[in-house]
Amino acid sequence: MKWILEKEITRVGSHQNRVFYAKIENDEKTSCAYKEFSSPEAKEREAMLLKSLRKHALRVPKLLDVDDKGILREWIDGPTVEEILLQMEEAQVDHYDAHDNESLIYRLINWFYDFHTIASCMEHQDLVMHDVHPSNFVMRRGQIYGLDFEDCRPGVVETDFGRFLVFLMRSGSFEWRVEFVKQMLKSVEGEFRYNLELVKQGMEDMSEKEEWKQISAIFN
Repeated sequence: MKWILEKEITRVGSHQNRVFYAKIENDEKTSCAYKEFSSPEAKEREAMLLKSLRKHALRVPKLLDVDDKGILREWIDGPTVEEILLQMEEAQVDHYDAHDNESLIYRLINWFYDFHTIASCMEHQDLVMHDVHPSNFVMRRGQIYGLDFEDCRPGVVETDFGRFLVFLMRSGSFEWRVEFVKQMLKSVEGEFRYNLELVKQGMEDMSEKEEWKQISAIFN
C-alpha cells in the first residue's frame, strides 16, 4: 500500500511521536493517519493493540499498514473531546447544564469501561491506557473512539479516570470544568462502580503540588 503524507497534525505538547494526515494513493484518495514512532517496540505495541481491540469490537481506528517507522491507520473524522468541551463551555457560559452534558459523560465512561474490560481480558491483568489526553478521543457519528495506545501498561484502571480528569482541568474555563468533573465523578462511582478513592489518588499522582491544592477542593 502506498500513501502520501500531507500535513503534520501532532498534538501540541506531545513529544513522543509524530502524527500526519495522509492519503492513500488509490482512486478515492482515502484519508488516513500515519503515526511515526520513536521506537520499534512502541510501534509494535500499538499495532498489536489496535488489531486486538478492534477484533473485540472496541471503537478504535482500523490498522491499515505498518512500515519500518510507523503505522497507517484509519482516519476517524470528527471533533476531539477537547474540541467538544470547548464548544460546550461556550454554549453554557451563563449556566452549567448538567442535563445537556450527560450524553458525553456517559459515552466517555462507557468507552473507558469497555476498554478496561476488553484489555484486561486480553492481557490477563488490569491494563490502563495512560495517555488519556482529551485530544486522544474523537466523536464520530455519536460514538467515542480512542486513538493512542502505545503507552498502555499494567495498572489500576481508576488511574485512567484520574489522569483524564486532571487533563480536562488544565484547559478551558476552570469553573466550568470543575462542574463537569464533579458530574463525571458521580457517574464513575455510581452507575459504573469504579472506586472513587482510587480515582482521587490517580488525580493526585497526576497533579503538580500547587495544582492539587486547587483540584482537591472538588472532594470537600
